[in-house]
Amino acid sequence: MNTLKLAKELLRNGVEVYHIVNRESRYAQEIEGEFDYILHLNSPKKYFDFKNAKILWNHLKENEIQNVFVSFRADLDLVAIAKRKSMHTIHVIHQQHMLMGITKTGITQRYRYRAIDIWLCPLEILKPDVLVNTQVPESKIRIAPIGIHIEFFLTPKHTKSEAQKILGCETNAKLIGVFGRIELKKRQLFLIEAIKKLRELGEDVELLIVGMPTLNDPNGTFYFNELKTSIENNELTKAVRFVSFTDDVTICFAAIDFLAMPSECETYGMVTLEAMLSKVPVIGTNSGGTPEILDFGKYGELYEVDQIDSFIEHFKTLNLRIETGDLNLDIIQNEIAEKYNISKEVIAVMDAMV
Repeated sequence: MNTLKLAKELLRNGVEVYHIVNRESRYAQEIEGEFDYILHLNSPKKYFDFKNAKILWNHLKENEIQNVFVSFRADLDLVAIAKRKSMHTIHVIHQQHMLMGITKTGITQRYRYRAIDIWLCPLEILKPDVLVNTQVPESKIRIAPIGIHIEFFLTPKHTKSEAQKILGCETNAKLIGVFGRIELKKRQLFLIEAIKKLRELGEDVELLIVGMPTLNDPNGTFYFNELKTSIENNELTKAVRFVSFTDDVTICFAAIDFLAMPSECETYGMVTLEAMLSKVPVIGTNSGGTPEILDFGKYGELYEVDQIDSFIEHFKTLNLRIETGDLNLDIIQNEIAEKYNISKEVIAVMDAMV
């Protein structure tokens, strides 16, 4: 969805945008009717897809396309073959969305990464991960945050009470929200356990879980059921509520007092940025890209993954910072709006073009 958002912005800024997509992908469905120039490929392979690479290169040549933007890493093999066919005349820009995870320096991986001319890294904290786990030279890497349409979040459409009524989560307690797919890596179960401990310590807190498990994912369904069992066993049925995804996420931000980002390792938490734009205080894990997004504690509190005592300590500190005025949500909103405005991302991508 971030790639689609960027494509629309580039088009608005006068860049002629062509799409090359897997016919069966969700992305192909999303862009239908949105763009004039779309090439559909049939079942592209992850490796050695010479047939589709030839189709791709012919399309690029016929339309005199020089810049190829790739955000899905698995597409790089196809693009690398097409670039070789072009005698290296096309210019490849790769936008990183995920951590590398493991070392990727094998023969096929070196081949695909060599095709990249500019690597757009969304955060400074992710750059060492690229340098350590690939052979991409530092000279090719540029820092370019993935942007947000900030205007959607700066002015709330609903009061807190209105938003809670719409979502069916009316309460006088402090409401902590967690947004995202329901799955083990998102650590919703950890938050249920943390809420239980906070309430035992006398804190009047409740939890709003916004999201659902991925459709037809048995692991997600199992984890979802595990959450419900934990809620029931810990007598938290009135303190923990579920809301499925909504088209207008600003309602969810208006309803909550805090956002929690308990993920094991979130590469680039868009919801964290959206919360700060909505002037919602954030407590997140000290892992992945979250520390940099929270400016290493300046914009919120960081706790250690899966450590309930650490969560409780930093949650109390967050409350204290709000009460004393140490955490200025207006200043945070202004600084996030300046740094992560989608216009900055558009400029960075256009600067990366030949």
